[in-house]
Amino acid sequence: MVMSTLQVSQLGSRLAEQRDIEMRGTMATQRKILFYDAETRAGATALIDEGAQLQEQHEFEPGTFGQWTHIVSDGRFILFYDAATRAGATALLDDGAQLQEQHEFEPGTFGQWTHIVSDGRFILFYDAATRAGATALLDDGAQLQEQHEFEPGTFGSWTHIVA
Repeated sequence: MVMSTLQVSQLGSRLAEQRDIEMRGTMATQRKILFYDAETRAGATALIDEGAQLQEQHEFEPGTFGQWTHIVSDGRFILFYDAATRAGATALLDDGAQLQEQHEFEPGTFGQWTHIVSDGRFILFYDAATRAGATALLDDGAQLQEQHEFEPGTFGSWTHIVA
């Protein structure tokens, strides 16, 4: 087993409570987490309950996942991206914290991005080399919908971005 029960810090618990969001008419009572190992392509899912306890739900054997350099969630879906191939995929964690793939995006579909971050609705793509970017959202069908492109030089030179 990757993990059994872990105590989450009080700060983490407060932040998790602040990030409770209403999803499809019901308040989320448990927060789902995906763990991924890029070297082995193994993973696990867990829930953080109201008592701030981490409960493992599923383990995924080595080789289960594709090769991903970036993984980000908009709060409903998870976007997987590989910078080397510029391929991607979307998935969701269902009520039982089981990963359900929604779509695959062929190599070359995406631009070259060094950073991907979500504010819980929109996804920001950023390339540190060109300082260009783009925003997108995942629609109800987990399809990526580009919103805006930002020309090279639009952004400053950043090493980290967080929402």
